[in-house]
Amino acid sequence: MVSNSFSELTQLVVDLPKAEEIPASADTAVLFVVDAAGDMTLDGEPVPNHARGLSAAMGQRLSGNTDIPVTLSADAMTPCQYVVTAMDVAAKLNIMCLSIATENTR
Repeated sequence: MVSNSFSELTQLVVDLPKAEEIPASADTAVLFVVDAAGDMTLDGEPVPNHARGLSAAMGQRLSGNTDIPVTLSADAMTPCQYVVTAMDVAAKLNIMCLSIATENTR
């Protein structure tokens, strides 16, 4: 019986892309805040706390671009209805990325 082993080493050169971190600019991210009194701000500017006015303000800020990420921040003492109204408006405007900011109080 004859046994033979063939070894041929080959090399493949691969140029992998480099990842780049691009910070989100203030123009592309929207911060929506609801406080304990139900007062609402959109990027620091006061907006109505009812669905119709909020929808108009949010629609104007987004200019039809539903891919802009929106962060909803609410005080722990905020009545639930205001948060639900904000989420409902976001859904009706077809916002694709809605984050809810929370704070760990422990």
